[in-house]
Amino acid sequence: MEEAPAANPVADEPVNLDAPETGETIQEAQTPAGGESVDLDQLTKEALGEPEANPEFIEVEIDGKTYKVLAADGQPVDPDLKFGALRDADYRQKTMALSDEKKAVQQEREVFKALANLKGDAAMRATNLQALDAQIRQLSSISIDHLVQQGYTDADIAEAQAHLNQLQQNRQNLAQQVGRDIHVMREVETRQVEQARMAARKEAAIQDKALTPERIEALEQFAETVGFDKGAVQSISTATEY
Repeated sequence: MEEAPAANPVADEPVNLDAPETGETIQEAQTPAGGESVDLDQLTKEALGEPEANPEFIEVEIDGKTYKVLAADGQPVDPDLKFGALRDADYRQKTMALSDEKKAVQQEREVFKALANLKGDAAMRATNLQALDAQIRQLSSISIDHLVQQGYTDADIAEAQAHLNQLQQNRQNLAQQVGRDIHVMREVETRQVEQARMAARKEAAIQDKALTPERIEALEQFAETVGFDKGAVQSISTATEY
């Protein structure tokens, strides 16, 4: 017996080529032949591998800022490496502090040297400034409790405090003037050094025709690149130094 052909779908009706999923279909897809169940967690581990343990970070302080450092391979940082990094950061911090301290000492020495080189009225102002500093230090070292024990009244203490405040104000004004004196003195010294330098260049060019201004400029730049102090190079005052 011949079977009747299946009816064709209506031409205008959309056809869904995706088979509807049912609970039975999903179950069949998840269950391999033989009816054995599959552990999805096990499949995930096999596909992706074991999850990595949380990487260990260490905190390292550099230039006053704290950074978190991770080992390059993502593995926990070796304790020796951790302590080594911390020691290195501590060493850099102490080295920077020592460098700053040396700079402060050098600046203080330069100020004292400048004060010693002042002349005339400027030298007198510098001397008065040093005397004011000594007086202020002496008065500031006396505590109010000590004055009370010595029998000074509140009015006496207030008067002493006002006197100290006035000295500090005078000291500030005088320090500004001394600072201007030092600035002027250094400008004069700079001009004198530059004049001596130009004279040395001219004399060197007379003694050796090859020492043109361009050649001398190149020599000065070369001297700085090989380690000569820039200030020393710029303070050349005789032709023979070239």
